Amino acid sequence: MPQLRLVCWNIRSLRDDAALVASTLRELDPDLVCLQEVPRFLGGTRALRRLVTSAGLSAAVRRSPARPLAVLVRPGTQVGRTVAVPLSRTPGLHRRSFAAAEVTPAGCAPLVVGSFHLGGRADERLRHVPEILSALAVFGGLPRVLAGDANETSGAPAWRALMDSGLIDAGAVEDVPTSSAAHPRRRIDGVFVGAGLSVLSCRPPEDVPGVLPTASDHLPLVCELHIDGPG
Repeated sequence: MPQLRLVCWNIRSLRDDAALVASTLRELDPDLVCLQEVPRFLGGTRALRRLVTSAGLSAAVRRSPARPLAVLVRPGTQVGRTVAVPLSRTPGLHRRSFAAAEVTPAGCAPLVVGSFHLGGRADERLRHVPEILSALAVFGGLPRVLAGDANETSGAPAWRALMDSGLIDAGAVEDVPTSSAAHPRRRIDGVFVGAGLSVLSCRPPEDVPGVLPTASDHLPLVCELHIDGPG
């Protein structure tokens, strides 16, 4: 059966070591990538374009209003319908968004991959989960995987709300922390998988001490997925 590798990574606006982010993505050789904190200020579009090119990937979703998020794919992947939507505003805080795309990797059936970054306030995070799930309605019943920086750990309300929607916490079994990159103590980055997909493993790469902490303040999360059914 077909297998896919997804990487989820908060890249901190490429403020640390953009070249190391790109080389790490090349080394991890993913089929799908969900990025958070993509550069969004002056020069951000060019910085993302350089990263995508240097990493040997293609951008499925990189347009406003979801510019702080990106969904990247392996070249040759077919990209269908996409969504890039703002989430409800919280006065005084940076507005959050959600980005997702229907993708068909080579040799695979179509699926939906979405990137999110929940906020710093618990009430906002919980309010945004149903908005994210509602945005997925345009994709119908396709298998789906959501990945992002949840800004909270498993068991917290927004995390539970994602699971209550029928998604599986892909990293629950290994339960390896992702933040901070220099001193990982909390698993606040997650991959959530729907029906039609099974999880083989979900954790940061093992060769990170002393290297990846200079790329971002989060570790990348690498999720190996199995596509159920004929293939």
